Amino acid sequence: MNKENKIKSLFLRNLKMRIKAWIILLSISLILIILFVIIVALVIKGDREVVTIEPGEITEEDKGIRNIDDCEEIEDELERNECFATVAAYDGNLSSCDQIENISGRDNCYLELVKLYYVGQFDLSGGEEIYAYPPVPPELVCRNIKTADIKDDCYLVMAQEQESSVYCWPIEDQTKEDSCYADLEIDWRTITEEELGIKFTLSNDFIKVFGIPYYSHIHWGTSGKFIDFDFKLPEKYTDTYLFFRGYTADYEHNLTFPRRGWIGDGDILETCSSTGELDYERECKIIEINGEKAILQTVLFDYEGAHDVYVEVYLSNPSDSEYKGLNFSIVLWDAQTKILENSDNLISEFYTQSQNIMKNQNLSEEDEERLTLFNDMLDSIRFIR
Repeated sequence: MNKENKIKSLFLRNLKMRIKAWIILLSISLILIILFVIIVALVIKGDREVVTIEPGEITEEDKGIRNIDDCEEIEDELERNECFATVAAYDGNLSSCDQIENISGRDNCYLELVKLYYVGQFDLSGGEEIYAYPPVPPELVCRNIKTADIKDDCYLVMAQEQESSVYCWPIEDQTKEDSCYADLEIDWRTITEEELGIKFTLSNDFIKVFGIPYYSHIHWGTSGKFIDFDFKLPEKYTDTYLFFRGYTADYEHNLTFPRRGWIGDGDILETCSSTGELDYERECKIIEINGEKAILQTVLFDYEGAHDVYVEVYLSNPSDSEYKGLNFSIVLWDAQTKILENSDNLISEFYTQSQNIMKNQNLSEEDEERLTLFNDMLDSIRFIR
């Protein structure tokens, strides 16, 4: 009897252990299944947060029945966000994007509207986060995007669509910024010839020091405008502090800085001999570029206690272009340093260095190279009549 009890007891104990083992195994399996379901849901959610609407994808059904109120009735968050994005893509109203609670989803909605704007789908309007009178400029939309990579993509779209490098510099991702500049490398010759009516030659030595001119922007004044180019080193895309501008003859603005350049209105020689009151120090002489009289001058600016020294060339544009005043500006670093370091005799040192620049003598090796290459580029200028 005792033997039978022992066998029965051992059997029951083994059975309990097996049951516990199965319970543990089933529990682990259940936990793994739950985790798998959660991961799949998160992946699907992540994929669905990025809503992209291409031109032509908006159906007649979308146009007829969908508006913000319709979207708000949708219980599923992801479907609701897709609805808001679709409504936004129909009429360009930013306030539809603002209904998307997820920040990256909202920012993607903004980006898609900017893309649709550039293909002529609509003007941008509305907006609770971005308030402006319509049409809302796309730059304002890009500026208000919070997600870093989406903001970069927005500026990249603007740079490509407007062929302007001014939208490359806000891009934070270095690879995208480099790509932005690289896409614009070939455009400067076309723009300078078609918009400004001039040609100039850049030697290999020049490009090594100054790079090439990247079209920056067209700046509008209270009247008229000017077109702006910044010289940057290819591949590195760093500023070399050589600038080129073309002004329309009616250009005016109400800013105290930057100072207005030569706009091609009047006698250029009188600007060199002018004895009127100036808010800056200047040394000036008359030179000739491709048979046209021009001005070479050094300028010492005092802007709110900070000083800058530029070497500038002004010339009139005899081509058919509306940009009649041309202005090149360059910084000679060593000459500027000598001037600014001699703060007790700032003005005297400025005129001493100005004379050296005018004669291209007694300059550092680097300044002499920059000035010589600069002058060679100016000598290559030809006007397209």
